[in-house]
Parts: sequence; structure tokens; C-alpha cells
Amino acid sequence: MKKNYVINKGILLVIAYLISSCAMAQDTMINTKHYNSLYQYGIADAFLGGQYRGGLTINQLKLNGDFGIGAPDMLDGELIEYKGKVYQTKASGQTIEAPDTLKTALAFVCFFKADTSFRITDTVSQKEALRQIESYLNNKNGIYAIRITGLFKHVKTRAFHPVDKEPFPALASIPERQEFFEFNQVDGVLCGYKMPSYMDGININGFHFHFLSAKHNAGGHVLDFLPENVLVEISVINNLQVTIPHDKSFMDLKFKDQAAPVMTNK
Repeated sequence: MKKNYVINKGILLVIAYLISSCAMAQDTMINTKHYNSLYQYGIADAFLGGQYRGGLTINQLKLNGDFGIGAPDMLDGELIEYKGKVYQTKASGQTIEAPDTLKTALAFVCFFKADTSFRITDTVSQKEALRQIESYLNNKNGIYAIRITGLFKHVKTRAFHPVDKEPFPALASIPERQEFFEFNQVDGVLCGYKMPSYMDGININGFHFHFLSAKHNAGGHVLDFLPENVLVEISVINNLQVTIPHDKSFMDLKFKDQAAPVMTNK
């Protein structure tokens, strides 16, 4: 009887050790920040083609980065992640901190750590600002995360009204569902990426920014901006992880060429 007790106690100790080790490993994995790595959920061309149903929660997304942009479930506005918090700008103009249970259909996030930074201290056009940023991008075929923080003379953004009936229309076919917002002399941050042409389809070629005001009460997908006094920070992306959706609508999707005018003031 005593022998069995000792054996059982030993087994329990081994089990407890294994559980503790697994918990510690999981905690380490969750809290390890892999800088210079981009995590992407979804495929851009699928989203542009009407795949708006979310499959990854905001809580899960935040485990993979503290900085980034994305689209909410059912095209309900725009998403931006800044300093580990995710904000949703809706077509009403309202910007809120997104609940952890909200899902995203397409998102790009990383743990942001600047490799290069510079300041723009005079008001310049969007075209000139992007030209200056380009001059710091040594690898013309590289992937970069870019954060622009400070005072903007002007920012123009947009957000879509949510969809509710399937089959969902392609994004380019519903311009009337956009709402536009303009902000003057506003403090805030632009978060986004510069993607090379070979990523088009998987991601979106070129510059792609979302905006969040310093008061966290305004935002959206950026169409135009005029920086006045800002800090530009650039992080080089060396690794890319893509999670492909496995829902039936994605698996049955017939991919077509999709139009994605990302940076335009029209």
C-alpha cells in the first residue's frame, strides 16, 4: 500500500513538472518579441475579391505584433495597431479600441523597432514625403514597416460601411460604401508598410498607411497626408509569416486580378 502511494506520488510529481514546463514554454513563446519579422493573416487578393469574413481574433493578432494595420470582420471600417493596442475606425467616423473578440479578415503586424529614423520639419506634399522615405530604403526589393509620428497639416482617410449579404462584392465595385474624413493641424501617427512588387497579390504593392489621431478618436485608411513636423521611423523586415485562411469560402475562391489603389487622394 505504501509502495503504491510512493509510485503514484512520483507520477504526480512528474506530471506536475511537465505541466509547469509546458506553461513556462508557452509563456516564453508568447512574450518573445521577434523584431524585423512580419506576420500576415489572410491573402490580399482574396480580401479585395470579397473575402471579408474574419477568421483571426484581435487577441490572437496581438500575440504576433504590437504595430500594424488591417481590416475588421465584414469590412466594418479600418484597423490600426499602435503600441500594442488595436483601434477600429468605423464609417460613422467613430474610432474605438477594438475588443479582443473582434475578428480580422486581413492584417499585417510586427513588433516594431526602428532601424533608421529621420525628421521632416517643413510642410511637404505626400509625394515628397514618400520620396524622402524612399531615399532611406536601401533595398528596393525589401519589405519595410514605417511609423510617422507628429504634427500633420492635413490627413485624408476613409472607412467602409460593413457588408451583410453574401456573396460579398469585390472591394473595387463598391466605392459608394466609403466614407471620407479630413483632418487639419492634427497630431497623430501613420502606421504602415512598403511592399515590393513581387508581393502584390499576397500583400499590397507600394506604401500602405492607416492613421490614428493622438487622442485616439479618429483614424482610417490614409488617402493623402501633409506632414508638418514629424518623426519617420523605419524598420527593416527580414522574415515573413503568412497564415492562410481555411474556411470554405476561401478554399472555393477563384482568384482574379484585383485593383487596389492604396495611396490616392481621389
